[in-house]
Amino acid sequence: QSMLQKIKEEAVQRFCWDHLQIEVSVDWLQSFDHSDEFCRECLALIEETSEGSIPQTGLEILNEVLRDIEKEYYLKRTLKDYAKLYHIHPNHLSRLFKQELNLTYVDFVTNIRMNSAKERLLESSEKASEIAIKVGFEDARYFSQVFRRHFGITPTEFRERYKVI
Repeated sequence: QSMLQKIKEEAVQRFCWDHLQIEVSVDWLQSFDHSDEFCRECLALIEETSEGSIPQTGLEILNEVLRDIEKEYYLKRTLKDYAKLYHIHPNHLSRLFKQELNLTYVDFVTNIRMNSAKERLLESSEKASEIAIKVGFEDARYFSQVFRRHFGITPTEFRERYKVI
């Protein structure tokens, strides 16, 4: 990496901190292939920040992502989707999950999905295949395998063992 590139990155980071009160990572700055793409993202960042909707620190961003996941865990969203939404590099967001939660993004989403499935199995008479879809699994067989890995028994066995009639 050239000295000129380092100076540019530091200048952008300082501008973002001094004028927008947000931190931007070098990873995020280096993630752009073209300058026009970088400009569009910066303008979007400035616009959203001026509306007060952008969290400012990595931990604040992680907390926002966690809230989003808890509301929309059943959707097909990736770590990259959330990283783009919050203008953070996916690798940085991944590190935040590991540092703060000691979990990967996939593990966190899976835990939420499994807990929701468990509640639905106990509170409804829906088929396991219907519950699978409602908690974000397209394949009922795969859902059953993940459930078994998570809880040690299949969804059907879980329902039979724990459902109170």
